[in-house]
Amino acid sequence: MISMAVPSAKRGAYMSLVACTRDLASGLTTIIGSHIVIEKGGGRLENFDWLGVIAIGASIFSVWVFRQVKARE
Repeated sequence: MISMAVPSAKRGAYMSLVACTRDLASGLTTIIGSHIVIEKGGGRLENFDWLGVIAIGASIFSVWVFRQVKARE
């Protein structure tokens, strides 16, 4: 779906931009996750469950965005 979004003449630049955006998002989620999860005494992790809730919410949002894009084709 992503590769079919642009004409073939511009596909390389577009896919490069998609990869860059994906890497940036990966780095940002790592930073956000490291601020949410904290380590308590004895090596116990706190707030790890919130990371799961956020991941589920982001996944549902992504499916919604995908359906909106697909509907407008």
